[in-house]
Amino acid sequence: KLYKKEDKMFKREVIEILGNKMCYYEQGQGEITCVFSSGFGTPFPLADMYELANKLSNNCRCIIIDRFGYGNSDIVQRKRNIENITNETIELFRKINIKEEKTIFIGHSIASLHALSLAKKLNLKGIVLIDSEKINTFSLFINKILNYIYYTFRNTRLKIKYDMRLASFLYDNRRIPKYIKDEGKKIISNKLPNYDQLDELKNVRKDMQLLENSLREKEINKGLLICKNNTKKNNQLLQKYFKNSKLINMGLASHFMHYEKNNLLYAEIISYFDLCNNVIAL
Repeated sequence: KLYKKEDKMFKREVIEILGNKMCYYEQGQGEITCVFSSGFGTPFPLADMYELANKLSNNCRCIIIDRFGYGNSDIVQRKRNIENITNETIELFRKINIKEEKTIFIGHSIASLHALSLAKKLNLKGIVLIDSEKINTFSLFINKILNYIYYTFRNTRLKIKYDMRLASFLYDNRRIPKYIKDEGKKIISNKLPNYDQLDELKNVRKDMQLLENSLREKEINKGLLICKNNTKKNNQLLQKYFKNSKLINMGLASHFMHYEKNNLLYAEIISYFDLCNNVIAL
């Protein structure tokens, strides 16, 4: 198939992490690496992060991770807490030669916790938190109920109808190559929801508390915190854990601001981490 010049093909790679298959997608080159991780329940991280990563791949090496239970990676049915996910990410870094001091880790929503945890263990160039939010007990309870209902009805027509609506919301009205949209819809039908994602949700409240306690032990080097009006307060509180940080408030943007505001996010990341000189000719 032929795709437009700006719709670059991300190369799919598969490696073994702790005896299981993990997939990631790579495009671009350069001294700096940007690693992307999606929020909870996102079926196909390549589709989720494509627009922003596609732009940044003109400036640096870009890698989008399918953590276990997501995309084309295995469902491992192993405890999906922040410690295990962080250790698996570190193992990925080691196996594919990602240099921590030259890496910017970009996490959306729940993956912002993974970014913070990783930055505590590694000497990263910096992290980008996209709409990191404090999950309260009530919203977590509702999310658990909805996801367990979805899991219970996974073999019924109800799931098929919901899958169609979810695919439409995530993929149909966005500038993503058709082959990625089709793969994303296939993954929704066959893999969502699953044990790994439900266990990740189950552990998130405890993970947040453990992470908050551990962050007091070491300041993080550099962070770009991108939020909206109702998550601004939480992001302001997070700033105290950074040596250097910048907060960008997108106002009334949606939680998926990396879809609707990808040009603005790209410009902010390029400017804050001084990536202008890393532009690679197409």
